[in-house]
Amino acid sequence: MHRRFILHLGGTNTGKTYAGFQRLKQAKTGVYLAPLRLLALEAQETLLDAGVDCSLSTGEEEDRREGDTHLAATAEKLDLKRRYEAAVIDECQMIADPQRGYAWTRAILGVLSPEVHLCAAPEAKQLLVRLIESCGDSVEVAVHERATPLLCMSHPIDYQRVQPGDALITFSKIGVLSVAEDLRQSGKEPAIIYGALPYATRRKQMEGFLKGDMEYIVSTDAIGMGLNLPIRRIIFMAWSAGSCARRRSSRSPAGPAASGCITRAGWEPPRTSPPSGRGWRRWSRPWNTPWPASPTWSSRWISTFWRS
Repeated sequence: MHRRFILHLGGTNTGKTYAGFQRLKQAKTGVYLAPLRLLALEAQETLLDAGVDCSLSTGEEEDRREGDTHLAATAEKLDLKRRYEAAVIDECQMIADPQRGYAWTRAILGVLSPEVHLCAAPEAKQLLVRLIESCGDSVEVAVHERATPLLCMSHPIDYQRVQPGDALITFSKIGVLSVAEDLRQSGKEPAIIYGALPYATRRKQMEGFLKGDMEYIVSTDAIGMGLNLPIRRIIFMAWSAGSCARRRSSRSPAGPAASGCITRAGWEPPRTSPPSGRGWRRWSRPWNTPWPASPTWSSRWISTFWRS
């Protein structure tokens, strides 16, 4: 099978996934591959709302629907024997991840679809193009530009002075729970998200933040893979996962995504806009831009990203 790849490149909030998803809705059969279970579930719900019969397949949950035409799954769960009219593979810069990169390599090399949309950060372009060309397939590159500016605050802040819509990012479960407890002690009830959080609990936390029941969110970098959350400001409690067994840095594929929280094109947050009146968007940092020196999550003083 000769396959045509459309490579969607761009930073966060550039509409990469949105563009691929529009084609997926039109296809008679299709598959969407995501890095996170919650993102796969969100894709399934979006397709179901659009009248498309879509099943879900992740490491924790199987929701197989009789007569389905589409599948939303985590990257590892792709069925290499099933044919699709269109395929969308999200966050393809994860191909460089030491632990999970094999899943994206397998999906790109093996997906049975004549039209494949790959969504990735610009830094992944060279690797992805070489991989596609090695298969003898054709590739088109579509560059997406950021819709809103990213600004970095020039001074640290006291993280206990958070504002509604703030996301505090740390890189470990201990960090998340500690920061969340500090906020609760000051009368602020945050939503929390980390990789080991039970599936149902994680979804409940997301829904609480989306509805505005919880005005703050504390999370690991698990939040940064395209989840739709109305975040106004990103506050980093650390630059790397020094307290984790598997050390991750902000230069890893997951690092820039963590600063890319969280709203994608084609989606509007279900709450009022911040004082600027411009709404929430997601932000990221170019990988070749050095990070300033930073304290760990235990410090009260942290640096932030701010969108004016």
